[in-house]
Amino acid sequence: MTTELLGIGEFAASCRLTVKRLRNYAASGLLPPAWTDPHTGYRYYRRDQAEAALTIALLRDLDVPLASVARIVAAAPAERRVLIEAERRRVVARMAADRRRLEVLERLGDPAPVPVVEVTAPPLRLAVESAECAPEAIGEVVGGCVSRLFSRCGPAVSTGSVVWGLFPVRLTPVVPVQVGVVADVAGPSRRLPGGAAVSAVHVGGYGSIPVTYHALFAALHGRGLTPSGPVREEYLVAPGDGVTPVTRVSVTYRPQRSTGAGSGAGDVEEDM
Repeated sequence: MTTELLGIGEFAASCRLTVKRLRNYAASGLLPPAWTDPHTGYRYYRRDQAEAALTIALLRDLDVPLASVARIVAAAPAERRVLIEAERRRVVARMAADRRRLEVLERLGDPAPVPVVEVTAPPLRLAVESAECAPEAIGEVVGGCVSRLFSRCGPAVSTGSVVWGLFPVRLTPVVPVQVGVVADVAGPSRRLPGGAAVSAVHVGGYGSIPVTYHALFAALHGRGLTPSGPVREEYLVAPGDGVTPVTRVSVTYRPQRSTGAGSGAGDVEEDM
């Protein structure tokens, strides 16, 4: 029987793989040998297993998870195309996330600090659209809320009207999001009182805005101030082709009070 098969060393070399990799594929159930000699334990492979071995190696070099590799190798051609497309989309999403991480690291490494100023946040009455999402989906969800808001408000919103985003101080697995604009229209609305706030202007994409939040909350706590919600994002320049977005982020805070029992971090006030 062994004359019809290739030993593991010969098979590995003919596939440009190592014996160790083949042993790993067998241990994980991806590519068991065609036959194992019961006396010597030596492993043998058929030539028609080469395509599977090469496919597994290529997919693992691309960091495709083992479970996905197993499904792709076992699938019929039509299903295999669907599974590979799903992996392509996963890689695209990972690349987008990596670009956001890179942007944040570059901003965080900038020796020039984010300028934080104390301001008086104005009182507002906004027509609003609301949603909930995971923290990493906020940018996409805000875009959807803006579309619904402008569709609802129509001519009541003039060109150049400032759009506001409202967010809680605390980040939870599901984040309530509101987007509003000053407009006297039917439907959901919200009144925001004015008050003391710290503010900073973020220039650039939404992916690096955590650096601005970092500066604001560090400034608040550095001054012994307690943040209160909602956080206000004022979209001064909307994103577009060849346009760098500009966002003013403001965090209101409660008036200072004498320190003592009960004045710790648990006093953060939510207003969403």
